[in-house]
Amino acid sequence: MRRNGEDGDLVSYRQVFERLARNGSSVPREVLSFLGKVYLRGYLNAILAETNPDRVWPYWLERQLDFHSPCYLPRGLPALAVNLTGVNWTAIGAPDFEHEAVIDPRGLLTPVPAGWSLDAFLHDENGVLIPARLRADAVSQEALDNTPVITTRYRWFGLTLERTAFAVCFDGCPVAVEQVAIHNGLAARACRFYYAVRPYNPEGFSPIWEITCSNRQVLVNGRVGVCFGVAPNLFAAADENEDDPVVSFSQLTSRRRATSRIGLATGLAAYHLSLAPNTVATFTFFVPLAPVFPARTRAVAASFGANLLDQVRTYWATRKKEGLQLDVPDRRVQDCFEANKAYLLVLTGGESITPGPLTYHRFWFRDAAYMVEALMKVGYLAEAARIIAAYPRRQRRDGYFLGRNWEWDANGQAIRPMLEHFRLTGEQERLAALYPSIVRGITWIARTLEPDGLLPPGLSAEHLGPPARYYWDNFWALAGVGEGIRAARVLGRVKDAKRFADLYAALETAIRRHLEADAARLGRALMPAGPGQPFNPGAVGSLCSVYPLGLMDPCDLRVRSTVEELMTRWGEAGAYLHNITHGGINVYLSCHLAQCLLLAGEGDRAHAILRSLLELASPTFTWPEAVNPRTGGGCMGDGHHGWAAADWLLLLRNGLLYEAGDRVVVGAGVPLAWYTSGNGFEVRGAPTHFGRLDFAVEGRGTLVKLNLEPGWREAPACIEWRLPHPIAVLDGGGAVIAGGPRRVILSAAATRVTVKMVDPELPTHGH
Repeated sequence: MRRNGEDGDLVSYRQVFERLARNGSSVPREVLSFLGKVYLRGYLNAILAETNPDRVWPYWLERQLDFHSPCYLPRGLPALAVNLTGVNWTAIGAPDFEHEAVIDPRGLLTPVPAGWSLDAFLHDENGVLIPARLRADAVSQEALDNTPVITTRYRWFGLTLERTAFAVCFDGCPVAVEQVAIHNGLAARACRFYYAVRPYNPEGFSPIWEITCSNRQVLVNGRVGVCFGVAPNLFAAADENEDDPVVSFSQLTSRRRATSRIGLATGLAAYHLSLAPNTVATFTFFVPLAPVFPARTRAVAASFGANLLDQVRTYWATRKKEGLQLDVPDRRVQDCFEANKAYLLVLTGGESITPGPLTYHRFWFRDAAYMVEALMKVGYLAEAARIIAAYPRRQRRDGYFLGRNWEWDANGQAIRPMLEHFRLTGEQERLAALYPSIVRGITWIARTLEPDGLLPPGLSAEHLGPPARYYWDNFWALAGVGEGIRAARVLGRVKDAKRFADLYAALETAIRRHLEADAARLGRALMPAGPGQPFNPGAVGSLCSVYPLGLMDPCDLRVRSTVEELMTRWGEAGAYLHNITHGGINVYLSCHLAQCLLLAGEGDRAHAILRSLLELASPTFTWPEAVNPRTGGGCMGDGHHGWAAADWLLLLRNGLLYEAGDRVVVGAGVPLAWYTSGNGFEVRGAPTHFGRLDFAVEGRGTLVKLNLEPGWREAPACIEWRLPHPIAVLDGGGAVIAGGPRRVILSAAATRVTVKMVDPELPTHGH
């Protein structure tokens, strides 16, 4: 069968594809556009790399093409080479600027999303140091001081090539700076160092149509690409008709300009070195992160002093001292906390926040809901306020908060942080300014509900499945209405509060009715992803009802059964492997499951997940959206995923302290090891719904002291201290309200309490 010249099978497949969306929905055009870009780039990656095997390609592609590598992937008939094994990189940037650069695991510097990159090479009598092809044990990478200052080192026959990349701002112009140091060993050496512009990035091919070098700077596709601190001895440009200059150094000749009809132009700056024993050669390169005029680039480069790196380290040291401060005995947890606290600022751009610097360099209310909450909970309340204040400008006239079309979770995700900021600061004037936007948002929810009481099919979180009706959307809408009730009551809008309460009751009843029908249909107390759906990994989305929304009891049988079913069927490497779209261990969804366990009183299991995720982090403490369970590399999304970072921070924070209604709960997710063997931990400057809280725990054998220094704005009803082990003796004076085997209830005025734990070597019973 043929129709309009199309093959009959193709027509049938298109029909099925369109009908996959439940209830007659179709796939949004922007989703098809994104998929088209991914597949076309994957095809070009494969064709160009397969037919040019002597050219150097990005680290992940080199490995996926190498049939000796465990990351080798056959391309098959689709002939696609898409990054499924090495979606890993680290963002560097300056807070409040739109763009960030990224550094891949081998030091490749990509200054512009989806753009070309910069790499470094060495050539001596031993051959060519090509970072993408080095053995793993010859490369190391770290985040200096746990900040967005990334150092990559390569060891090469007695030489060490060290690249340190960071971002600065000059007169409103964000610039990536790469400082290169070549350390020589005991013998004198002659070598050549090359700094090259490459037509690819960590996602694959990125065309360079034209490259020109003049006046110590290189123009790439017509804009300033890089400025040299020191003029090279030679610049060699090349096109697709010549050998890759990176692997044909012996044939280098001076050429200042090259063009390519297929985008394979490249160029490198060559430096000829004669190194005495135990000496260091240094170079600095400046890379604009936004389009600038050539003359201004030279001015920017000339303005920076020799102590630029020290200035940047001082800046980040100051920013890290703001807000929440932790001192925990687990060094890797401490380092990961500090690094990701800084990364949140890097991904914050004034009135926006993005879940990634490359693949996901755009705004979604969904990701922002978690990232803005993390900003607030680690103490960056001013940054969060700027982002939230811009939400009304992202709202359509009909009340829909537009991040992307078809995302029916957006209104609840826009409204909730408005109230959370108020709870953490008590700033009623700010809430009043946002209130009209809240009212319009809730009115849109009421108008959009279908006759059976739920929202229509949509495509909110792509990891839940094709366009359909999801509990995720409806729980977020319910939460948004609930926050509207609270806002109306705080501001004295009695009629609004009544109207919102009626809407809340109707939506809650509709959700409950569908959940009950699903449990009866499935024959178990489970929550699927949406009404009438089978139980599949998408069910993890329904757990937003517990975390972060607090709409359901974490001990509800449906919640507990859903958590256990997901972990039993899709638990992997101590975390959760999400097998819809992502096909890998998902960091933020693992955190959601851990938060449900934490709130249900299983802090030990929650901390175990937090620690398992830490083992999956990169050496710079970043995560992709999903991790390939076979290679340990990223396989999905942005290689530096902001939502993942935010949820890991929130899991750590809530394990140390969280709000539960009118109480503050401390220590719920702290492992026994942090209390024993002379250990302890300290939390300072923690924002809570009741004001700031500082506290410290000192462990001396089985004797444990809790010291509290609250700065309440409005005191909670009590403080609940949860312990990971039963206690035998309790001494807190009049501050103790009640005690149990593993918990102590204290008055909000408590400043010190001491407990003696049962000897961990002795058997214990119960909780």
